[in-house]
Amino acid sequence: MNSLTHLTNNIPWQRLTTAYGRGTDIPQLIQTGQYEELANLIEHQSTLWQTTPWVLLILLQELSKQKPERVSLQEIQLYLAVASAINVDE
Repeated sequence: MNSLTHLTNNIPWQRLTTAYGRGTDIPQLIQTGQYEELANLIEHQSTLWQTTPWVLLILLQELSKQKPERVSLQEIQLYLAVASAINVDE
């Protein structure tokens, strides 16, 4: 079992909410690199969900192993969507 599978299997996704329900689809979306769909689930209309920190933990750990040129635009957009929802000025 690789580290990504180990990480995703040890999170109770069925208990964590997304913008559209429970996070049960998230491990498959992470495995297949469906970043746009992930972004829609973990950030919606500037709202972050229970799944957001767990998804970021996994993706950032995987990001640290990648070469910069291998990071997709969709993955970068996911990080930007979450970052824009964090408003520390309020």
